[in-house]
Amino acid sequence: MKIASRFPIKLCPIMFWGLVGLHLCFVFIIFYFFVVNWLSLLVVLTVGCSYYFCLTHYKKLTNAMDDLCWSGKHWLIQSDTQVKSIAYLTLQPNSWVSRHACLLHFTSEQQSYTWLFTRRGMGQRTYSELCYLAKQDLAATTS
Repeated sequence: MKIASRFPIKLCPIMFWGLVGLHLCFVFIIFYFFVVNWLSLLVVLTVGCSYYFCLTHYKKLTNAMDDLCWSGKHWLIQSDTQVKSIAYLTLQPNSWVSRHACLLHFTSEQQSYTWLFTRRGMGQRTYSELCYLAKQDLAATTS
């Protein structure tokens, strides 16, 4: 099958360091403004759990087996479950597209996927093409 466009699913360092900085800021505020006791240690443990879950979701948004591809009619990606198998994806209407980043939700027969794409990570031309194709597909599914 010919592939019309390929969109890499990459890490987003700004988002990663933002998550790290936010959680470190919370820990700093706890120790700077509050007396260290069992309650503040409980809050630090809660912030640690929050960091773990945020990092887990960040990895799901920025990792995939292969690049997202557009064949001209279908979205597709290499299947996670079977080796050298293609998963055909359907773009969901709850996807979000903006000038600088987009969060695209897809479903296949077996599972659902959500990926984050940024203009900075992909380059302006590739990102603009992805946004155009996503908007066209979303318009076609809603009408």
